[in-house]
Amino acid sequence: MTGRALQAAGIAWLSLGVAVLGSVFASYGGYASGRQFVNGMVAAQHVGAVVLAVVALLALAIPAMRTELAGEPTGTVGEPVGKSTGAVPVSTLG
Repeated sequence: MTGRALQAAGIAWLSLGVAVLGSVFASYGGYASGRQFVNGMVAAQHVGAVVLAVVALLALAIPAMRTELAGEPTGTVGEPVGKSTGAVPVSTLG
């Protein structure tokens, strides 16, 4: 996926989450009184916490991504890998 596709998917999930939590709030509470407001907020927070916990457990189940491919040379930070670009380090320019 490209960066723009990931951004669009993230926005869609965020919008869906706001809609779901808003409907939970409306089902369990409202704006008529302070007590109704608190009831709706508490219910929405509980649903949000459960969803967050499930997603965190799913994220922990994803295997770690491998950063190097088998057989490819790896180097340390600042060490060129592969063909030389012909660039001269600044420290040797004198």
